Amino acid sequence: MKCHITALIIALSFSFGQPAYSQLIIERTGTPVGGFPTTIPDGDPDGVVIGINMPAFNDIQFINLRLGLQHTWLGDLEVILTSPNGEEHIIFASTGVSEGGGAGDSSDVDGVYTFTDNLSVWPVDWWSLAEVLEGGETMPTNNYRSSLPGGAANAGAITSITDSFRSKYAPGVWSLRVLDNDDVVEGTWDSGILEVVDGRSAMTLFNSDTGGKGSVFSITAKSEPIAVTNLGLNIDGICTSRVFFKKGGYDGFLANEGAWTKVFEGISVGTGDLEAVVDIDDVTIDANATGSFYVHCEGVSTTVAYTITPNNGAQSSYDFSDFVLDTEDGIGATTPFSNNITFSPRTWNGAVYYYIPDTEVCAAIQDSSGTVFPVCL
Repeated sequence: MKCHITALIIALSFSFGQPAYSQLIIERTGTPVGGFPTTIPDGDPDGVVIGINMPAFNDIQFINLRLGLQHTWLGDLEVILTSPNGEEHIIFASTGVSEGGGAGDSSDVDGVYTFTDNLSVWPVDWWSLAEVLEGGETMPTNNYRSSLPGGAANAGAITSITDSFRSKYAPGVWSLRVLDNDDVVEGTWDSGILEVVDGRSAMTLFNSDTGGKGSVFSITAKSEPIAVTNLGLNIDGICTSRVFFKKGGYDGFLANEGAWTKVFEGISVGTGDLEAVVDIDDVTIDANATGSFYVHCEGVSTTVAYTITPNNGAQSSYDFSDFVLDTEDGIGATTPFSNNITFSPRTWNGAVYYYIPDTEVCAAIQDSSGTVFPVCL
């Protein structure tokens, strides 16, 4: 499954010649029956729901939500995000309704609203802004915090989407539901996008001491399969980069172009220590199996960075390993798919963005007769 990569954020602090962290942002959406835009039915307790299929992640930094909504009475609306394992978080509900009741806030909503816990984008308190608007004024499109529902204790208090799900995150189909809890004014739901900022990738050295037109390296998955979605390249300049993949090792196949599958070709721009991320066609490496990558960069003076491995490869600290995968020493390549490859061993410089694929998400469902049966997505 192809992930849609919307942004890459690189830390501007460095240690040991390597970026302190990388963040990969993956967004997914779903579609209601009949497609967007769709009417939000008045007074319907089921509202309108979409399913959003999300992959697994390594180290979740933020879970964000973007909603396109139109309605002329904000206090009528309720938005709920639910994970595949049943964890639920209310984005907002009954805005402006006090613990004692009431009709709620009369502001309009018209546009795309983002709900996030990322304080670096200055999210606004949803309730506080609604309270200062005059009746009929429109809530500005902006970044907001989610909040507790109205009509109960601590109504409107700021909540955290990320904290609700980070330790209980589950890959699979999430549900996003929009309800209109009154039967007077009808609204429209235009879009719904769930976004996860993943803060961890498998990153090798970024302390290049040499480089060439290409580099070959391999990855071995440990006890679980992995799906590789992106590679972060350490290049300095602009080049046409190509990435090839094959299952298994690369020994004996370096001059055999037919053994490799091209998973990316395009223009890449790097600035040395800041990686150029390429969005490859997703590839899967089975548990306890190896996959190999061949990266080539064609530019006037641009090189793919790698590091000479000390002691002819005996210094294992130049390899990268985490609880999911190992990267292994590779070689420096010159002309693609030729035997003119003499630089070995070399440690490829870059980052491998991946997740652990979930082939099936199942839940136990009990019907009205008491029979329990599995439902799998």
